[in-house]
Amino acid sequence: MQRAITLGGLVALALLAFAAPAAAVHLAPFGGGTFASPYHVVGAPGDPSRVFVVEGAGVIRLVRNGITATDPFLDIHEDVRFAGCSECGLLSMAPAPDYETNGLFYVVYTVDVTPGDHDLRLMEFRRSSGDPDVADESSGRVVLEIQHRSNFNHNGGQLQFGPDGYLYWSTGDGGAGGDPSDNAQDTQELLGKLLRIDPSGEDPGGYTVPTDNPYADSGDPGADEIYSVGLRNPWRFSFDRLTGDLSIGDVGQGSREEVDFAAAGTGLGANFGWNCFEGTLTYDENPPFCAELIPHHEPALDYSRGSSGAAAVVGGYVVRDGALPDLLGRYVFADTYPVFSGALRVTTLSAAGATGTADLGPTASFVTSFGQDACAHLYVVSGSGQVSRLEPDTGPFPCAPQSSTPPEDTTPPQLTVDLSGARTLGELKVAVGCDEACSVSASASIRVKPRPRAGVRKATLLADTDSIDLSAGSDGVLRLRLSADERRTVTRALNRGSRVVAGILVSATDTAGNPAETHGRVRQKR
Repeated sequence: MQRAITLGGLVALALLAFAAPAAAVHLAPFGGGTFASPYHVVGAPGDPSRVFVVEGAGVIRLVRNGITATDPFLDIHEDVRFAGCSECGLLSMAPAPDYETNGLFYVVYTVDVTPGDHDLRLMEFRRSSGDPDVADESSGRVVLEIQHRSNFNHNGGQLQFGPDGYLYWSTGDGGAGGDPSDNAQDTQELLGKLLRIDPSGEDPGGYTVPTDNPYADSGDPGADEIYSVGLRNPWRFSFDRLTGDLSIGDVGQGSREEVDFAAAGTGLGANFGWNCFEGTLTYDENPPFCAELIPHHEPALDYSRGSSGAAAVVGGYVVRDGALPDLLGRYVFADTYPVFSGALRVTTLSAAGATGTADLGPTASFVTSFGQDACAHLYVVSGSGQVSRLEPDTGPFPCAPQSSTPPEDTTPPQLTVDLSGARTLGELKVAVGCDEACSVSASASIRVKPRPRAGVRKATLLADTDSIDLSAGSDGVLRLRLSADERRTVTRALNRGSRVVAGILVSATDTAGNPAETHGRVRQKR
């Protein structure tokens, strides 16, 4: 199947197929078949069994436990402009964080307004109350529309809820040729931006704006909905589900592709530079006002578009899938075109830039999007119709998302004890160690077993206890002492040939309250 699609205004006609992987991970086909121009994938929050595949023509498919449902989850193809507009369509979907309970989800798509012109429409829908596998299409309400009538391309189109619970929406600058209207830098315009709203507004069809948005009721000229400015065509962005860091894949003009990074919260009011800068380069046709933008938020990573000139970065996700431990904390992205010969790329992003950028191993043709589900499994979407999942080559593939909340510690500490110093009477020295931070204590009872006709009475004596706090992997010595009278009793028994045995109990408790203990018996010597 062949289909022409553009991301960033450059058209490619490609035969789309996934190539064989060559690493410790591979791309496994997902959903049991192919989809019609898939644009996006997202999982149902809190539900590992459900994954949604967004098709550009206006249909959302539900894949439940790996099997694609026969009937669409949502079909709004009659409202979506798709045919004859290569960057148009149903662009993405974002279930609400509490989707499990309220069933709300949001979609963004292009909608015809006049022949040849379209706008961007953000809609809210609700899952059917009678069937969780389909949406209630009658529940749809328009949340926000943005005029986009100069050109068909540069629509942006990612929707994602951030760690703050607000809905973020990336919009393209609305045109080719270097953003001739300067929309990306115009704080009165919603194009070329990252927007942030609370879509659950009280008014029908409405929404509310977070009060800390940079232009919200601040007196500064600008649209209340703006979170960040200076973007060209931010087709895909994501939040690190562990840290809240923001990463944006912004499609370039003719020289550079870029991945922008903002540590959690620092994207608020950020200017990512377009159309004054393209990646790390000054844009050749930058407007006169660009002198005011230095410094701006420079990309963490940018790269050349290659000899063919065809390129479109596809922003991905920071891996938080516990089934892929070697990739935890690494950002996976791709290019729609064969800039990297179809290889998925991996890097580590930070405010200082990108490090360790390399081919991941698996390759894919004409990547259009990445996605993540409730398990933090990573999906790759190909314009060929395939959706694949990144899986380990060997071993189990559990649902084990990396979490900022450590799992409950129920493992007792590993306690080591050396009683060789506890053989000499007077002070019993017990060497102890612990594999984690522990509080360790010891006590001893000393039993005198008289020799027949030795003139010594049977007795049990208790030594003083001792305790010590140990850090992980460290060791120490506990000292158990007898009183002067008890030492004389034991000395007399040993001098008369009686047997004296110390029973020693060592106990440890780690910081989570897990206990461990060990017992030992040591025969005393004079």
